[in-house]
Amino acid sequence: MKQAFWFGLYNLLFVPLGYLGIRVSGLFSHKVRAGIAGRKNLFSAIQAFNRTREQSRPLFVVHCASLGEYEMAQPVIARLKEAHPEIYIALTFFSPSGYERVGEEPPADLVTYLPFDSALQVDRFYRLLRPDKLVLTSYEVWPNLIWLAARHGVQIHLTSARLQNGNAKTYPLIRSLYSTVYGNIDHIYPITEEDRTNLQRYYHLPESVQVTVAGNTRYDRVLQRAAGRQEQHLLPPAFRHAPTVIAGSIWPADNRHLLPALAVAVRDYPELRVVLAPHEPSQAHLSELTDWCEGHDISYLYFSTLGKEGGHGPAARVLLVDTVGVLAELYHDGDMAFVGGGFSGSVHNVMEPAVARCVPLFGPAFHNSNEAEQLLAAGGGFAVSDAASCTEILRRHLGNQDQLTAAQQEAYQVIKRNAGAVEKTVRHLLTGSAETA
Repeated sequence: MKQAFWFGLYNLLFVPLGYLGIRVSGLFSHKVRAGIAGRKNLFSAIQAFNRTREQSRPLFVVHCASLGEYEMAQPVIARLKEAHPEIYIALTFFSPSGYERVGEEPPADLVTYLPFDSALQVDRFYRLLRPDKLVLTSYEVWPNLIWLAARHGVQIHLTSARLQNGNAKTYPLIRSLYSTVYGNIDHIYPITEEDRTNLQRYYHLPESVQVTVAGNTRYDRVLQRAAGRQEQHLLPPAFRHAPTVIAGSIWPADNRHLLPALAVAVRDYPELRVVLAPHEPSQAHLSELTDWCEGHDISYLYFSTLGKEGGHGPAARVLLVDTVGVLAELYHDGDMAFVGGGFSGSVHNVMEPAVARCVPLFGPAFHNSNEAEQLLAAGGGFAVSDAASCTEILRRHLGNQDQLTAAQQEAYQVIKRNAGAVEKTVRHLLTGSAETA
């Protein structure tokens, strides 16, 4: 009765309002428009895939919201294919930022957008694909996607699951809705014991839902990428041979606290080099950073000019990254990092600097990230609340090599200690237990 009520209300009210919101947002956002346009050929792509598909082979749908979840799903897909190459993988995305980064050699047999979460579109999705299992990543749980998967007899798995106190899904009314959603999932793999406790506490999961703490598959992914990287130095020699702070994925809200601290550090440590990489390297944000450099008489150059005449910048103290896709590699030439987002909603990826032994600092909004919490607890990462605390952390480590080295090693060890989630998750996906697949 409760699920029937929410199914009706969700489809009669929430879905139309959500669709209207997406259409309106598309008038102002290129990203939203790309997602709308990308879904126009969704069902024809599935039909084309079905024409070449061997119906006797199992099919798993692996769904990711965006690029971050894709990073978590990639090692799971690779291990599934390694263990059972006959399994078809249909990789779906909600956001263009994931879909557009898959590349020319996708790890799956079909790559497509997930339909918007209307009952009619999702039902058609399942009737065409007829998958055996639906594998979701972290937070990406859409009500119709789950309800209709259960109706179609699709086994549902939620990997690297998190549920924090204070999350919107724990609010009474929303919690009532999502209890009917999570109650249809067959297997949930929380990252931590606290996540498992919260899932039971807020959703009162029925006995039919199996819950196994399996960890975060993203640890395996960043280790995999670090081990497979071909060592390359994207920074000029003057940066590689000097103490370097890399500020990655920063927003203007981060700048208000970060830039005053960096001004002090550049003044106090004459050899220090700084890399500033905006989350979105728009002209407006880059102009703000160049104005800061010029206002403090700090020499700078752009990443795009490296290797060009006059672009080696031996005297430059600051490198402005005006491109995307290079940050993970840059961290390997850094000593400390400031990871953005912590002053504007939620911190970005702290794992990439940690695996590169580059000590991450981050703003106060880090509780969305279990990795940041673990780094903080281990002394391999540091939370800052303002310019003064950021200045203090930088001074403490830039002025003490032993302390810096210890923090760098601890950051890396946090990543190493948490590896192994992929193997545990895949064993359960394939067998329903922790036995070897």
